[in-house]
Amino acid sequence: MPSKTLTPDNWNEHDETSSFMVSVNRNTGIERCLTGSGWAAKILEPKLAEAVPEEVHRLFEVARGSMVYGWFYYPLYTLGSQHLYFVHEAATTHKCKLANAPPMKNFSRQIEWLAKHGYIREERIGQWDAVRALRNGFAHAERQAIYTPGMAISDVWIATELINELFCGEQAQMAK
Repeated sequence: MPSKTLTPDNWNEHDETSSFMVSVNRNTGIERCLTGSGWAAKILEPKLAEAVPEEVHRLFEVARGSMVYGWFYYPLYTLGSQHLYFVHEAATTHKCKLANAPPMKNFSRQIEWLAKHGYIREERIGQWDAVRALRNGFAHAERQAIYTPGMAISDVWIATELINELFCGEQAQMAK
């Protein structure tokens, strides 16, 4: 899906690529087109918990900020989602340090260690593995992927849930 070609005159105008995107109220089924502020509100709604390290918060905000500006340049929804996968990895790195895990630089091994020690619930391991696979796909990309705003918003919610659980779960409290 082609996006607009940026120029000095149009960089701060809505990217018409997303003009077809609508929000559907799950209760009423009513569809409506959102404004830039409407998309921003949806992207900015999920929040990381205070227990999440500040550096992870900063990385998360860069990812969400990129998505918000997708209103002006559609590929930024994808770039923000891509960055979220790296935020997940930063979160596992920080959690492993806080939990006194042996040094490991491999995201897969971090997930395994955290799951083995109860920091990642068994029913969430598949989601963490999917995040790792997506991160690897972006890190070794052969072509440009394009996410919709809805996909990006879903990624923000998933990241928020997984990262908050990592730092606020029962084991996380015991590790402090």
